[in-house]
Amino acid sequence: MKLLITVLCFLFFNIAFADKTSIVLGIVPLYSASETLEIWGPVAVYAENEDLKIIIRTERSTQDFESGLMSGKYDAAFMTGEQYQKALLRYRAIAVPSDRTMRGTVITHKNSGINSIKDLNNKYIAFASPDEYVSSSMTQEILKNNDIIFKPVYLNSVSSVVIGIKKQLYPAGSVLEGFYESEEDLKAVFTTEESASYVVGVSKRVNNETEEYLKKILTNLHKNKKTAETMKKLHLSSFILPEK
Repeated sequence: MKLLITVLCFLFFNIAFADKTSIVLGIVPLYSASETLEIWGPVAVYAENEDLKIIIRTERSTQDFESGLMSGKYDAAFMTGEQYQKALLRYRAIAVPSDRTMRGTVITHKNSGINSIKDLNNKYIAFASPDEYVSSSMTQEILKNNDIIFKPVYLNSVSSVVIGIKKQLYPAGSVLEGFYESEEDLKAVFTTEESASYVVGVSKRVNNETEEYLKKILTNLHKNKKTAETMKKLHLSSFILPEK
């Protein structure tokens, strides 16, 4: 009888205090690491339940983040559309923004004297990363097609580019649409064509039950007061399910 009670107690405490399933959510570094954790922290809190917890992870640079994607480092990831295309073998899309496209914009300080793409010739231009497609690759292609000679400076995050231009540390910088419009001292020089927006994908090792739960969480973020602030800082209205 004592043995039976001991076994039952052991089972009870192991079930009651069993570790939750951890989902590592990788975030493309649009902001600094501290800003990213602050922005996405409410999502982790909102998503946590008795069986699951979300761990937010970001990287110092886009290159490091993409290496993490390719190696399957994350259970789920918030990435750009271009990054998702690279990671198709490892991730499947579970949510996309209702704002389905985004554009890159080269910005400058209003007092810089730069008013057109020609004024960027022989200037330093700040970028988040050489590997970011919309605000780096597309922008640089436009500059080269217009015979603009420029000197790229890479700052690891889009928010760092905005800060650098605002402080006039660089003559111009390339950012994603939505990141600079609230800054009165900044103006656009030119904007790229539209490209695919972000994708939230899950690793193929994530089970169907967890995947469906994450879909429900993501598509309701805009309805919760705290996570609605996350969406606002990401310059997104809401997430919807991707088309099949």
